[in-house]
Amino acid sequence: MTRKLVIDDSETGRTEIRYDALSSQDLASRIRTYEKKYGMRFNKHASGFSCDDASPDEMTDYMDWKQLTLEKADRLKGVGKKG
Repeated sequence: MTRKLVIDDSETGRTEIRYDALSSQDLASRIRTYEKKYGMRFNKHASGFSCDDASPDEMTDYMDWKQLTLEKADRLKGVGKKG
């Protein structure tokens, strides 16, 4: 499965993130950045996250962090690998 996040922003235009194109080091680094920013791991953050109370930036962080976490988990399980 290919994970992709497309963000349309009136100031910066369109950004597309393809998670399968990120190296394992990039995945880990980006996940650590969110863990430092929010002071917890994704699962704990997600359990208290409310879309109703989140800013647009927090929503973007949440969606990106979730996909990074899912991509990392799939790679660890070997999901999507050919061979």
